[in-house]
Amino acid sequence: MEQNSVIPAAPATASAEAAPPSGPPWMQRARGLLGNKRLRRFIQIAVVAVVFFYLARAVWLEWPDIQAYPWHLEMGYVLAAMLVLLVRGPIICLGWRMILRFMGYPLPWATAIRVYFYSGLAKYMPGSMWYAVGRVLLAEQVGVPKMITSVSIALETALVTVASITVGALALTARPDTPWWPLALVLVGLLVFLAYPRPWFALMNRGLMLLGRQPVTITITGWQLLVLLPPFILSWVAYGFISFFWTAALYPQLPWSEWPAITGLYTAAWVIGFLTLIVPNGWGVREGLLTGFLVNLLHLNPAVALGAVLLSRLGSIFGEAAWAAIAWSIKPPRRS
Repeated sequence: MEQNSVIPAAPATASAEAAPPSGPPWMQRARGLLGNKRLRRFIQIAVVAVVFFYLARAVWLEWPDIQAYPWHLEMGYVLAAMLVLLVRGPIICLGWRMILRFMGYPLPWATAIRVYFYSGLAKYMPGSMWYAVGRVLLAEQVGVPKMITSVSIALETALVTVASITVGALALTARPDTPWWPLALVLVGLLVFLAYPRPWFALMNRGLMLLGRQPVTITITGWQLLVLLPPFILSWVAYGFISFFWTAALYPQLPWSEWPAITGLYTAAWVIGFLTLIVPNGWGVREGLLTGFLVNLLHLNPAVALGAVLLSRLGSIFGEAAWAAIAWSIKPPRRS
């Protein structure tokens, strides 16, 4: 039997029930504000409205160019994008499945895909974190404790962020005169974050205690996190190919020498939208940033940039819907 790489310091069934309110008065006030559903909803609506206002304004200003552009889809690139989209699905799931295996809860491929993609549809709901709630509940049905799944999602989020920033660094190739050293320092810091996770677990537990939650009683080594990183980087490299194909579908003259810049810009826009937690799935934020990147840094026609951004979003929805349909078709394992 494979030795567990994670050492539970408490029973895995430990719940995340709220402890009595604790912490300084300002923390209690902050909890009260964060718990105000009306305030959160107002902020979400306000941010989304502002983002879409500027997107609509950009489309209005560029409308003559959009109408005049000779629209044509190069179907070879469209098919290539859709193929890599489908192939990328298992790569995305692989990272989370490996995390669970290191934590002593390996899942069969079919079960992991069902849990991962079936719950992933909830990311389009307001709040950005409903997919995590769904995954915790579905994973519990196949024998993974809630605490284990919650920590695995936190680790997955950290690895996704580190990998996306690493691949997003390719955006600097769009401006060769941009110095690399500031980003190199950031990347070194992120690798140190992965290699020495103990202080961050302690910091996270301190925050959980201040919020009146139980601390995480599971540890994982820095070496294990570094071993887990390659699948997440591979996922973003695949995303770069998908992004290049969507852009080239509208602009077939796009040279392959622009692949690094395209990969970096699309990835950078994704991670910024992802970190904008109050906007579900980065809606509007990613599109606005990416359109600006493509027009101002790669000097693409605004019509091409807008069309490529739209294709990218529709392609992501197609890929997630396709794998969600596959996940839905997989019957859950019978529990003995």
